[in-house]
Amino acid sequence: MQRYPSDASGDYRYLICIFIAESMENMVHPGGLLALRLALRAVADATLSFLVPAVITAILSV
Repeated sequence: MQRYPSDASGDYRYLICIFIAESMENMVHPGGLLALRLALRAVADATLSFLVPAVITAILSV
């Protein structure tokens, strides 16, 4: 995978989006679908790890 610099905030989700875009371009290759599945799983994990602390904070602040 080609390396890209992170955006100004250092947000790792930017790199995940780049990985998904590259995976979609490679879907014509035999391993392309697997790469896309792994990318989507990474996004789901990143989203979940972002949301869980936010939900806990919201619950505790009530």
